[in-house]
Amino acid sequence: MEEVKEHPYVLECEAAKPLIVDTFKFIYDLDFLNPQADELTTPPLAMPRLPHEVIFAIGGWSGGNSKGCIETYDTRADRWVTINAEDPAGPRAYHGTAVLGFKIFSIGGYDGVEYFNTCRVFDAVKKKWNEIAPMHCRRCYVSVTELNGMIYAIGGYDGHNRLNTVERYNPRTNQWSVIPPMNMQRSDASACTLQERIYATGGFNGQECLDSAEYYDPVTNIWTRIHNMNHRRSGVSCVAFRKLYVIGGFNGAARLSTGERFDPDTQTWHFIREMNHSRSNFGLEIIDDMIFAIGGFNGVSTTLIRNAIHSWAPKQAIEKRANDELTTEDDLRRVLEYQADIPAAVVAIKSLRVSQYGGKTVETAVQANLADPLIKRGKLRSGWSQCLNKEPEPRQRCFK
Repeated sequence: MEEVKEHPYVLECEAAKPLIVDTFKFIYDLDFLNPQADELTTPPLAMPRLPHEVIFAIGGWSGGNSKGCIETYDTRADRWVTINAEDPAGPRAYHGTAVLGFKIFSIGGYDGVEYFNTCRVFDAVKKKWNEIAPMHCRRCYVSVTELNGMIYAIGGYDGHNRLNTVERYNPRTNQWSVIPPMNMQRSDASACTLQERIYATGGFNGQECLDSAEYYDPVTNIWTRIHNMNHRRSGVSCVAFRKLYVIGGFNGAARLSTGERFDPDTQTWHFIREMNHSRSNFGLEIIDDMIFAIGGFNGVSTTLIRNAIHSWAPKQAIEKRANDELTTEDDLRRVLEYQADIPAAVVAIKSLRVSQYGGKTVETAVQANLADPLIKRGKLRSGWSQCLNKEPEPRQRCFK
């Protein structure tokens, strides 16, 4: 903005002056805006860009009942919006979802009375629901993923037994076909696709929570066990981000905040930084190189899907030790560039907000002894965000 303000074209244009004044006023007042307010009005000058991707939260279980509501999250605006397009066939929970193009497939599930083999598809452009072919088996607590244009429904619970059976849906023929079963019965598991393979992780077999995992190779048409995870995890969620990330769940005694990462090249599991909140049976998605943990059950009640309270910095995040000095503008610029945290190995983290630097406001967290000089110089202000970083990974944002 400083360069724009001083540009000859702007200086010579009387019509541009009110825009410049309004822009600077918004930037300087940004700290006084509360992004968590229910009635937040975004000024026209700060309207977010149209998102390339959005998160859909469809249905679920809350307050002792299945729900049919649809909410979307826009990462650019940091806002949830309710979509008035509930499925006329009724609500469902513990279903699986997959996306093909602009269509969201809702597979199986449970409405509090009936276990479903029915499947529905939501057209996100037309905001219309349609029925597709039913599965061969009823499945709730089912794991669903997509590979090469096909949708896979993996395991689940039919109201009587935990399942190891797997079905594959071909949208071109609108048909489900049975493929080889898994090595283990799994309900409450999670599945995702990595390197042209489908990974099924954790779950519950009717007697115990599972720490096992396996993958399906469509070329060989075989399920293969991999090394066990470090924790048993039922109601777990997993995503693929170059490696396999398995997060949260229930170990038979408590809900988990821990996560671990599987490297298919080395066939090893490694712990990653924990979530802020323990949860099972929640959503997990990746947008803009960030992993979003959404909703879930904390052992007492379902977790409200609302405020973003946590983020992970990229792998190349800056690391500084406690005896380093973060007092120059160059240091601050690098922190802002990567939106990185300084590891809290020695000194407790103090949460801070960077006030208008380089034409924008960015939130970060800096060790207290390093931040104090910047606070005194007016470079940083105390903020509301809470952030704690151990090992930087793909950025994460959790919702509670």
